[in-house]
Amino acid sequence: MTSLQNWLNAAANSRNQITQTVYDQAYPAITDSLNQSNLRNRVSYTQVINQALDTYPATATYYSYDVQGNVDTLLQDFGSQYGIGNAMNREGSRFKKVVYDFDLVSGKVNQVSYQPGKPDAYYHRYQYDAENRGRPCTSIMPMAPWPEPRLVS
Repeated sequence: MTSLQNWLNAAANSRNQITQTVYDQAYPAITDSLNQSNLRNRVSYTQVINQALDTYPATATYYSYDVQGNVDTLLQDFGSQYGIGNAMNREGSRFKKVVYDFDLVSGKVNQVSYQPGKPDAYYHRYQYDAENRGRPCTSIMPMAPWPEPRLVS
């Protein structure tokens, strides 16, 4: 072995503050919370690992995409309570999900849903005029029937 290889081997377990970005491969441990799709040539997830020997990441972000490559679901992981405990993962709030609804023709965002179907859900709907300019938006918490659009003269 070379001295460089010896040094790399010796330092491997002492690494800290590791940020890992993975492309194309779904993270298998989150299939109950997110079914990742359309990952080819895209970021699948990023993880921050505090120490090289840690079993669980301290935090992570997982992505799923629609067929056009837009992020349709983002899942924020605040880490396992068995790893590094924090206020989020101790209270049963380890995962937070954001779902984006895009118009498939124009690519515009129609709605963003934070924690859809959960007690802390928040929904934000975007509207556009005939020239695709943003109009005043509607936010609702929790999900209730959207108000009917009104014609403004």
